[in-house]
Amino acid sequence: MENRNKERKLVIISPKLSFGGAERIVSWLSLHAPEHIAVYIILFKKSVTYPIKHPIYHIGDYNNIFEAFKVFIRFNRLLSKTRPDAILLSPTGQGLTFTLFNKCKGRFYAIHNYFFEPYMKRPHHKIFFRFLVSLATKLLIKKVIVVSYPIKYKLIKKFGLPDWKIEVIHNPVDVSLINKLASEELDEKYDYFFSNPVIINIGRMVHQKGQWYLIRLFKKVNEALPKTS
Repeated sequence: MENRNKERKLVIISPKLSFGGAERIVSWLSLHAPEHIAVYIILFKKSVTYPIKHPIYHIGDYNNIFEAFKVFIRFNRLLSKTRPDAILLSPTGQGLTFTLFNKCKGRFYAIHNYFFEPYMKRPHHKIFFRFLVSLATKLLIKKVIVVSYPIKYKLIKKFGLPDWKIEVIHNPVDVSLINKLASEELDEKYDYFFSNPVIINIGRMVHQKGQWYLIRLFKKVNEALPKTS
């Protein structure tokens, strides 16, 4: 029987580690990874604001195919050095081909949003991206990890990925931290604001956040609690 505590090596690829929910998940994975898993984080941009407890490697950004090739060479040299058991691409399409074409057998995508939509607007991008997602992903990627069922269904319907290859894992929530912060006293300057029921929303005003649900919710809550703000 295989020893589950045997040391494993995981490489996580991310454009940056700042100002984003998906980037925060990379930070969370680093902070909470089991002791027997050695994590190596590869970034394209030197932008780090989230806490990390594992080594970070910056391989450089790219804006054209020639720069991308040079970064790809750096990436593979780093893989030869670390020899990971698995590679996790998170959270955008940058580095998609890097994850596909290397010697590591454990390749995973973590998809946090509809990052593939912009690639479907131009005909030549659409053909290339369909090849990467529909064919290469089917053959070379072990699992595609998504944070919601709508993303899973879209990948199945639009790109023909098999159901068994897509795993839904929702973003983690630190409930103990939330409960701890909820018990703290607020400054007096906020008393006037919370004198009535308050709905707090944290999220960008973009389609994927579904802000229209908040508007409908506010209407229903305000019918029951007219002083809600």
